[in-house]
Amino acid sequence: MKQSNNLNNTKKVLNSYNIAILTLIFSGVLFAQNATPTPLVIVEKTAEEDEVISVETNLVNFPVSVLGKDGVFVKNLKKEDFKVFENGIEQQIEYFAPVDEAFTVVLLIDRSDSVAPIIDDLKKAAISFVDQLRPNDRAVGIAFDRKSYILNNKVRDRETLKTSIQNMTTGAGTHLHSTIEGVINRIFRGLKGRKALIVFTDGQEAWSWDQPKNAVPQFTAETNIKAAEETGTQIYSIQFDSNFRSKEGDKFMKEIPTKTGGMFFRADKLKDFNKVFGQIADELRFQYSIGYYPKDEPKKGERRQIKVTVNQPNTIVKNRSDYVFSK
Repeated sequence: MKQSNNLNNTKKVLNSYNIAILTLIFSGVLFAQNATPTPLVIVEKTAEEDEVISVETNLVNFPVSVLGKDGVFVKNLKKEDFKVFENGIEQQIEYFAPVDEAFTVVLLIDRSDSVAPIIDDLKKAAISFVDQLRPNDRAVGIAFDRKSYILNNKVRDRETLKTSIQNMTTGAGTHLHSTIEGVINRIFRGLKGRKALIVFTDGQEAWSWDQPKNAVPQFTAETNIKAAEETGTQIYSIQFDSNFRSKEGDKFMKEIPTKTGGMFFRADKLKDFNKVFGQIADELRFQYSIGYYPKDEPKKGERRQIKVTVNQPNTIVKNRSDYVFSK
């Protein structure tokens, strides 16, 4: 299988069955993500300071979008404008970040042979999306088939990311569920602040093609959804048509964004891609981040309902409706 020179030069091939270590470079300092579910707070610093990592516990943190009836995002709201209820009980908001807070996004791009007919349009739209990111936003590009390839080593190195996308070639087969879970566990688990995973694929899982008959997969649609819910990872799924689509894949692509407060899109050509990536970029730019410590500590594995209200008339509030406690 021929890979692009850029991908070879990175020498960052991750085994999609078991992504052991995935690292991010924040502000020039290497940060290795811990596999445990203990939330970690990455504190930005000046050039003279070392990066500070502190541990938090029990913080429920999630993004919120507020739109007017005209569909335009409402800006300049304050912490006092929001109320949060968990299982019907109002909570004290302890963490609040306005719409101008930087976010972390992973752009996960299917590079299997099913992408070949649309790869040129996909590259154009993905590069356009990168251009819409703000200077402080953190972005990681990962291309995947049976393996996964990091497209940029530094989260603010946009030129390398765009060049890697442009040079991306196609492979064969997709190990979708193990790749998604590796990204969630090695990048998003414990990461504080706004974070989103954008998955572009037809939804087909090819793991079983390489396994003995009756083999039991470690990673499935169900484990992906559970990991995303536990970590507060907001997932946007973009599905294109192919000869490899299945009912199971279609269901997964629609279900995981519904469970995580993201959105599902169908896109098959450049016009669709540009619209979808533009819509996602807008929503990420205009989200608030809210966090609280539950007054009544949940038990491990317990699901809690979340409701958010805003003291502004004629508005629509969009956020995840529940979460699973994972301490």
